Amino acid sequence: MHSKFLSISSFFLFTHCDTAFAFDIEVKQAIKSKNYSSALKADFRKNGTIKELDYRKRDEIRSESLLLIKGLTEFEGLSYILRLGYEYRKERDERREFNSNFEFKNSKTRDEYRSDRFIGLGFRQDIRELDWADRVLIQGYYDHYYKRSYSAQPIGDKAKDYSGDSRAYELELEIGAEFSTFRPDLYLTPKLEYRKRHEKAWLEEIEQEYEAASQDERYRASIWLNWITPIDGLEVYGGPSYRWENDAELNKNGWQWEDKKGQQWDIKCEYEAASSGLEFELKYSSYYSGHNKGQQRFKLEVSYEF
Repeated sequence: MHSKFLSISSFFLFTHCDTAFAFDIEVKQAIKSKNYSSALKADFRKNGTIKELDYRKRDEIRSESLLLIKGLTEFEGLSYILRLGYEYRKERDERREFNSNFEFKNSKTRDEYRSDRFIGLGFRQDIRELDWADRVLIQGYYDHYYKRSYSAQPIGDKAKDYSGDSRAYELELEIGAEFSTFRPDLYLTPKLEYRKRHEKAWLEEIEQEYEAASQDERYRASIWLNWITPIDGLEVYGGPSYRWENDAELNKNGWQWEDKKGQQWDIKCEYEAASSGLEFELKYSSYYSGHNKGQQRFKLEVSYEF
């Protein structure tokens, strides 16, 4: 919560400097949720009979508060962004075991909590008046998570708790374009994204054991259709995306990587007020293939730019 108060106080500080230094201030508040499909896996004996059944289900809700301080550079269309943020995540990890007759054996269900404080630097390059596209947007950021706190609350009889703090960083780059279509209110908007996260090894305080350093990479290619609705400020986006993810943990043999692929459909509604700087974003994503098949994601974001 300390970072939230810091964001608010920083906002009032920089608001007074807005005119003199040509800064734009934007505050964002987002709520995100993930609903994973349940999975029931069988563990077999050597003779082929079922030894036990494992049931797994996860749900997650996340809140993100973000303060953005934007400034223009001497290069046309290029701006920089200072980022200050706080994230809070709660995840219900439901894990239950049954014998071959579907009789309950034990539960490892627990609630996991994570709070992140980060500071970062981003950029945005907006290129217009091109011969081959109406617009090209290149943007990215680097965030340093100077404190990432974990804890868990056991619910099942066999669940274990843990707690600890770590540090991490996140890098994201994105390039997108807009192309006119046969209708003036429809645009084709392809996009390429790259994201990398890296977390240092950290000490789990309860068992006094070190958790391994980890990292993951994500590549995403999307092609959306953008509809500018008759309602002023309201736009609707939608289309498919292809994701490739690569996760790894560091052990004595080096980094051990695991590839994951998947496809999803997205639909996003975005509203931006003409004068007040208020903006709403509502997004729904459904994963229809790959390792996250059946997962659904929801995002509600409210932002205000001064």
